[in-house]
Amino acid sequence: MPDLTELHVSRAIALLEEGRTMRYVGNDLGVAPSVIYRLWKRYRETGEYSRRRGQGRKRKTTRLQDRYIVNCALRNRTTTARDLQNTLRTATGVEISDQTVRNRLLEANLRSRRPVRAVRLTIQHRQAKNHANWQLRHWRPVLFTDESRFRLTRCDGRLRVYRRPGERYSAAAVQEYDKFGCGSVVWGGCVDASNVTL
Repeated sequence: MPDLTELHVSRAIALLEEGRTMRYVGNDLGVAPSVIYRLWKRYRETGEYSRRRGQGRKRKTTRLQDRYIVNCALRNRTTTARDLQNTLRTATGVEISDQTVRNRLLEANLRSRRPVRAVRLTIQHRQAKNHANWQLRHWRPVLFTDESRFRLTRCDGRLRVYRRPGERYSAAAVQEYDKFGCGSVVWGGCVDASNVTL
């Protein structure tokens, strides 16, 4: 049953005692008639507005197990709810559904999202900033090369990662890829011919 405030519940009881239908009261409060039916039934049986302590479905995981699920998802952002379900069962023997795993991750503000794709940077790429202030005379003796790959296999782009708000570009939530995929390499290069002595 949705959590209705005592004010809403008392209004519902008052309307029902006036002879209003459950559909009318449900529309007035923005809830289903079945909610009003259960509320009215409980009121007639107990004379109380509020839910009795201890009612509701018992939580299947402990706080420690919830923390374990979240930590596993943070250690491996591309893991699936089904994998986390199996991991928890192996570690603790607790059987829960993959939807329960998703609920625990949502409680920790972790949502499944498509990862940001970024070209993999090599050590040479990261060292390129050392040449940011080079002048033309520095670049003249440099041999410029390029390469292309012909993709032989198609990569599966359906990968998802668990991340919190604001973690879109964090290293753990970014999927690195090789720009041209897998395949044969075609390599070529050119140099400033004005500096070549024959």
